[in-house]
Amino acid sequence: MKKRKFDINRYKTRPGQARGSPDAWRQKATTLILGDAPDPSADWAALGLSEAPADIAALKRAYRSTMMMAHPDQGGTDEQAVAASLAYARLLAALKAL
Repeated sequence: MKKRKFDINRYKTRPGQARGSPDAWRQKATTLILGDAPDPSADWAALGLSEAPADIAALKRAYRSTMMMAHPDQGGTDEQAVAASLAYARLLAALKAL
């Protein structure tokens, strides 16, 4: 069997199949995460916190412990896992902005 030469043109975007720019995807993600953010206390509650975490490490610990119960493979539901992930992303973005 003859080995085929790698052809980069196979993996480039073809006309009519635009993949979008990384900036466009980043903007969509930011809109999803921060666009219609609820009250921050709702995000704290989704992660089992009573107040804003002091640092990123505390936020990460709370997220991991919440996902251990909320993940569908661990007996949780998809909705719980999505709510915890979005809450973590919003709070992480808020902590990084400070």
